[in-house]
Amino acid sequence: MASDLPPVPCPDSRRADEPPAQDGVVVRVLKKIFFYQTNLTFKRPVGAAADVKELEYISALHQTDMTRVRKDASIKDVDIASFLMSRYGILVTPEEVRKTIMYGLGGGDTEDESLDMIEVVAILLIPTLLKAAQAGLGLSPFDDINIVQKDLKHAWQIAREKKKNRDATAVMPDDDMIEVVHRMILRDSTGSDAPRALSRDLLREILTAYGEGELAQDGGVLDEMLAIAGGAGAPFDVEGFTRALTADVDRYDPRKEIEESTFYYDVFGTDGDDIRANVAVVIEATDRDVEGGAGTSVESEAGISIRRVAVEDPTRECDMKKVYTNPSIDYSAGTYKSKYAVAFLWAFLMVLLLWIYTDKNDFFDFIPNILCGAEEDENGEVIYDENGDVKNPEFSTTTCETGNKIISSITYFICWGVLGMMLIGVGSFGNDTVGRVSFRFRGNKRTKKTKVMARIGLVMTTILITLFLVLQFSLRTGGLGHDDASLNYAATDSLSFFLCALGFLTLLTYMKNYLVLVLPPATFDAYEWLHDHMTPDSVSSEARVKRAAAFKIDHMADNAIELVRPGPGDRSLIKSWFGAAVLRFETEGDSERRFEDCGGVLWTWGRILSGELFTREGVWIHARLVSTNLCHFLVAIYILFYGYAMARSEGLNFIESMVVKMICMVGTFGQFDAVSDATDYLDILTKLHTNTSAIQDTCSQINFDFSVLNEMCPENGTLNSTDVGLMFKCYNAKYNIYEEEEVQTAIKFGAIVACLMTLVIAVNFIPSYTTSVLKLRSGVIPTFNDSYRNFAQIRQKPTQVSILNGMMFWGSVLSAFCFFKIFSALYFVLVWTKTEDYVWNKLIPNIIGLVIVILIKMIITNCVIDKKIYSGLFRSKPKTANVVSLFWETSSFVLSILFVISRAVKLGLLSIFYVGRVDTPLLAPNVALGPIKDNGPLTFRKEIIISDAHRHPYMELLGLMYLMKLKHGKAFGTNAGSTWRLIFVSALMPWLSKYRIYKKPAETISM
Repeated sequence: MASDLPPVPCPDSRRADEPPAQDGVVVRVLKKIFFYQTNLTFKRPVGAAADVKELEYISALHQTDMTRVRKDASIKDVDIASFLMSRYGILVTPEEVRKTIMYGLGGGDTEDESLDMIEVVAILLIPTLLKAAQAGLGLSPFDDINIVQKDLKHAWQIAREKKKNRDATAVMPDDDMIEVVHRMILRDSTGSDAPRALSRDLLREILTAYGEGELAQDGGVLDEMLAIAGGAGAPFDVEGFTRALTADVDRYDPRKEIEESTFYYDVFGTDGDDIRANVAVVIEATDRDVEGGAGTSVESEAGISIRRVAVEDPTRECDMKKVYTNPSIDYSAGTYKSKYAVAFLWAFLMVLLLWIYTDKNDFFDFIPNILCGAEEDENGEVIYDENGDVKNPEFSTTTCETGNKIISSITYFICWGVLGMMLIGVGSFGNDTVGRVSFRFRGNKRTKKTKVMARIGLVMTTILITLFLVLQFSLRTGGLGHDDASLNYAATDSLSFFLCALGFLTLLTYMKNYLVLVLPPATFDAYEWLHDHMTPDSVSSEARVKRAAAFKIDHMADNAIELVRPGPGDRSLIKSWFGAAVLRFETEGDSERRFEDCGGVLWTWGRILSGELFTREGVWIHARLVSTNLCHFLVAIYILFYGYAMARSEGLNFIESMVVKMICMVGTFGQFDAVSDATDYLDILTKLHTNTSAIQDTCSQINFDFSVLNEMCPENGTLNSTDVGLMFKCYNAKYNIYEEEEVQTAIKFGAIVACLMTLVIAVNFIPSYTTSVLKLRSGVIPTFNDSYRNFAQIRQKPTQVSILNGMMFWGSVLSAFCFFKIFSALYFVLVWTKTEDYVWNKLIPNIIGLVIVILIKMIITNCVIDKKIYSGLFRSKPKTANVVSLFWETSSFVLSILFVISRAVKLGLLSIFYVGRVDTPLLAPNVALGPIKDNGPLTFRKEIIISDAHRHPYMELLGLMYLMKLKHGKAFGTNAGSTWRLIFVSALMPWLSKYRIYKKPAETISM
C-alpha cells in the first residue's frame, strides 16, 4: 500500500508555505564546521512532474545523436545497439535490434521505428506490473517461504534474506493499482466503469479514447489483444486486464531484484564471454507453451497464475555476439571486479607522480636536450660564452629552449603514459567481471583461464609495485634529490609511507580476488563478515542499483496513482479521469509547489553510511572518483607534514627566501662591518655543518660585509641552498632581523590552514558529486530543455573526461600549496617586528574605522530608512528618500575602496579554493574572456552523464529488458502485450501523451 511506503530519501520534504524545520544544536555546529553544507543543499522537485524530468534526462542520455537532443524523447535502434555494446559488450546490429528488441516492446521492425517515452515507461513498469499482479491476489514474490528454495545453511543467511524480503515488500506497488487504472480506462472509453465482455468494438473504443486511432484499425493487433486477455466474449475484468498486462513478460522473475547478483547474470546465468549458448539463437516454443496451448492456465516463473497463449516461433538466427571489452579498465561502465583495487592503483600512481615532482625533479634527466647546432671545439665539446649560454651561430637561445621544451614535454607525456599503462593496465589483469563468482559463490564456472588471469594480475601487480617502491627507496637514499635534503626527505617521508600503504592495500585486494577463485565456496558462507568482504564490489554495487531501480519505479507509479486516483468531487467537475489527472498534474504536481531539501555534506555522508544513497537514489560512485577523493585526504596530510618539515629545515624556507631577496634588493638590514676577509665564512660554514646548535657563538666570528652579502644572494652567489640557509641564519643571529620562532610559527600556521582547507575539499567532494547527479536527474540543472545549450556541449567529446582525474588531483595540490604560502606569509607579516607596527598601528585601524562606518550605515538603513522612507521598491517619502540617496551615494565613495579591495581578496581566495574544486562551477555559464573560460565543471558533468548513461537505475532496468528480449526473443514481449501496457501507461500517466509518437497502421489491415 502507498501508506506503507518508507519515507522518501529526503524526509524533510515540505510544501513551500511551511516554515523550515529548526536544526538542533549539534547539527548547527556541524554545519558551521562543514561550512559548505548549505551551498550543496538544494530544493529538489518531487512527485510526478519530477519523474517526467528524470525520464527526459534518461532519454537525453540514451540518444546517440551528438548534434541535438530529439525533443520527442524517442529512442532509436542505433541508440539501443550502442548502449548494449558500451554497457555489456554485446555486438548486435540495428536491424536485429528492431526485429528482436523493439518488435514486441512497443516498436516495430521498420527502419524509421523508435520507442517513445510512453513505450519506454511501459517497459520500465514490467517488473512493477508483475508485482502488482501478485499484490492484487494478496501474494508477494518476496514471501519468506521462498527462502526454503535457496538451500541456505547458516542463520545469518536466512536472517539477511528475511530482511531483504521485508525491505522489498515495503516498496511493493499498491495492491489496487491495476484495479484503479482498469476503472479509469473503462470510464474514459465507455463512460462507465462497469466491466464488459471483450470484443473488437470494446478494444476500438479503448484505443480511440487514448488517441490510438491507427491501432484501433489494425485487426491483427486487435485479435492478438483479445487472445492474450482471455479471448473474445471473456469478461474484461481486473483479472483479465492483469493477464493482458503480464502474460507475455512472465519470464521475468521479480525476486531477482533482491538477489546479490548482476543484471547480466540474472538473464544469462553466467558472467563469461560466450553467451551464444545461453541465447535462444533458434527460437522455439517451450514444452510448457505447447502443452498448455491457447487458453490453458499454467504457473509462470514469477509465480503468477495466468492463461498462456502459444507464441508464434519462426526459426530465425540471432545476429549477436559478445565481444571482449577489457572490463578491468572499463571505467565508464564500471565492469571491474574490485572498485577498491582500481582506486588504490590510481591513488598509488598519483602519489608516485607527486613524489617525483616534489622530491626528484631530475627523475627524468635522461631526456635529451637539443643544442640546435651549438658551436663545438676541436674535442667536440660545446662552447659556452661568457654568460654561460651555448654559443650558437644559427639559432637564438629562445629557439633552442623552445625546441628542448617541446621534446621534453613529448617525452614526459609518453613516459608517463607508458608508466601508467604498466602499472594500471598490466596491474589490472584479473580484476574483471569474467568468471566472477555470484552472490552466494555457487553455480559459477571458475575456469582455468579465470584463475590464470587472476594469478597473472596478482603477480604482475606485486612485481610492479615492489619495483616502484624499491626504485623510490633507492633514489631516496642515493642522493639523486636536491641540495636541501633535510626538507625534502622529511617532507616526502609521508609520501613514502602513502606509497607503501597504497601498495599493500592494492596487493591485499588482488589477493582477495585470487582467494575467491581458489578456495572452496563453502569457506565464504561460514561467517557473514567474511561473505561481505569477499563478495566482489561490483556485484554488491550492482545489486544495490537493482534495488534502487525497483524503488524508483515503484515510487514513480505511486506518484502517478496519487494524481490519477479520483478525489471527492472530481466526477462532478470532469467526466473524464484522464482530464482530471492532467489538471492535477498541472497544479498539485507542479515542481514549484512540491519539493524536498536534498544534498549537503551531512545528508550525503549519512546516506552513504546507511546505504540509502545506493539503494534508493541509485547513485553510482565509480572507482576513479574514490581514488581522487582518497588522494585529497592524502594531500591534506602531506601538506601538514610538508609545513612542519619546512619549519625545521636547515635551508631557507620560502619566508626566509623572501627576506633574503629583500636584503639583496635593499642592500642592508643592519650594520655591516667595513672590512672582512671574504674567505672566512667558508671555514665558518664547515663548523656550522658539524655543529648547528652553536650557531650563535660561531656566527659572531663572521664579518658580514657586502662581499659576503653578495655571496648570499641567489642571483650572484655560488652557494647551494643549504649553505645560503646557514649563512642567513648566521646573519639573522648577529643582526636579529626576525625571531626564528616567528617564521616557524607562521609556517606551521599556514600548514594547518592549508590542511583544513584541503580537508574541506575532500569532505565536500563526494557530496558535491552527488548533488550534481541529483540536480541533473531532477531537472534543476537543465538537460533535455537547456536554453544555454550547456548540455549539448557536455554530450560531445566524451574523451575529454580523461583529463579530469589529473585536474582534480593537481587542483587540490595547487590549492593546498597556495593556501599554505598565503596564510604563512600573512601570519608572518602580522607578527614580524619590521611590519607589525605598520599593520597594527596603521592598516588594521583604518580597516576597523571603515568597518564601523559600514556597520553604522547598515543599522541606519535597516532600522530607519527601509522602514520609514521605503515601502518595498517604492518610496513612501520621495523627498526625503532623494536627499538620503544623494548623501549615501556621495559618501559611499569613501567606502568603495574597501568594497573593491575586499571583493578582490574574496575573488582571489575563492579562485584558489575552487582550483581544487573542479566539481563545482565558480563562474556563471556565459562568463568568459573570448576563448578563456572555465570548462572544468562542464567536463566534470560530462563524467557524470557518462556514468549515468551506463549505470542510472532506469538505464540498467531498460538494459535488463533488452537482454531478456535478446535471450527469449518473441517468447518475451509481444505486440499485443505491449499495446495493453501502452494503454495502461496512457491512463496512469496521461501527462506523457505529448511525447507519444503515433504510428501508422500496417499496410494490410484485417477487419
